[in-house]
Amino acid sequence: MSRLYLKIFIGVIIILAIALSLPTILFQLSPDKGRRPVPFHAKVDLIKRSVVNLSESEIENRLDSLAQLTQFKLSLLDLGDPRIPASAFEKEEPFSRGEPGPPESIKMYIALPEINKALQIEQAFRRPGPDTKTLLIYISITLAIVFVGVFLTIAPTIRNLRKLEIAAQQLGSGKLDWRPDIKSRDAVGNVARQFNQMAEKIQRLIEQERQLLQAVSHELKTPIARMRFITEKLAGMPIERIPEGIADLDNETTEIESLVNELLDYHRFSDSELINKQLFNLKGVLEEVLGKLDKFEPKITRQINGETENDISIKADPVLFKRAMQNLLLNALRFAKSKVIVKYRWENRDIIIEVCDDGPGIPETERERVFKPFARLEDSRSRESGGVGLGLAITQRIVQRHGGTILAKDSDLGGACMTTSWPQDNS
Repeated sequence: MSRLYLKIFIGVIIILAIALSLPTILFQLSPDKGRRPVPFHAKVDLIKRSVVNLSESEIENRLDSLAQLTQFKLSLLDLGDPRIPASAFEKEEPFSRGEPGPPESIKMYIALPEINKALQIEQAFRRPGPDTKTLLIYISITLAIVFVGVFLTIAPTIRNLRKLEIAAQQLGSGKLDWRPDIKSRDAVGNVARQFNQMAEKIQRLIEQERQLLQAVSHELKTPIARMRFITEKLAGMPIERIPEGIADLDNETTEIESLVNELLDYHRFSDSELINKQLFNLKGVLEEVLGKLDKFEPKITRQINGETENDISIKADPVLFKRAMQNLLLNALRFAKSKVIVKYRWENRDIIIEVCDDGPGIPETERERVFKPFARLEDSRSRESGGVGLGLAITQRIVQRHGGTILAKDSDLGGACMTTSWPQDNS
């Protein structure tokens, strides 16, 4: 914002400087500047013709009328009067005398030797200045420069603000892909960039919510339909089979409960969720998570392989990290045929953790889609394998909240390998 203030302030100073200087320069260059009024010499000639060959008394009688006619101050002096400059009669041209500073007087002397006198002609000198027309032109030029300068200074800002206004209106009307095209680096440009980031986030969130709503409605249809079917069957079941129907109903309720809990977790691990990074032993936490899954697919062999024998400490949110690792291990154990391996290593400033299985793997064309909510593959990695389809989506959000990435690749074991990176900075 300070840059915008500085831009306007400097612009106004430059505009005023130009507005005040240019008309003055034009006036100084004007050919009329400083020109003495043409009637001056004509009036002097009139006075000379009026006093020639007259006596002193006749001249004195005419001085008042001539002074009134010519607007000059006329007086008779002796030829030897010390107030008359020595060069006064060398050429009949007026010259300035008197105290410095305006107004000064212009004086001229006409010798009258026949009466031993000199006629002093004096006119108050007014410094040349613009007349009314010139003054109006001066003011018009000044105002025009100020107007054009101010317009050129604020027009880009007004134009960009208008673009922002239109973008806000379009965004409010549902056009989530509308963005203001503002590339300036002033305060308005900064606001526009923040606006675009906000609009991108809103568009992404709304799109995610729309996809999630569609997926949830689809996922709920199956258990609800089965519950309705079981309820209808219960009405006609023999008494001895009612507990079996109630157990089936309880299973469907548990599935819906799992779906709701996964949805709550998915939203809880959104971009706005704060993380509490702590330093902890990596191998110890991985062993802890694997230990909690001992009873899940117990026939599958589990193994942890570190790149170094030394313990590695990782900086992450321990709760979120455990949840991410649990999701990856559950996913691998569901699809593995006989073996799951967890690998970890340093790579530059990141810790890389890979969870690999020897299952059917993931087709290359599906490796991005598996991280979408409720994404399911058409092969053996399907609903029958268990889960509600949010585990990898939640894991991706957790990893991204830590500034890392998650990728699905081929495993050396023949199945899939989920590779996660965990940046280790000082934050």
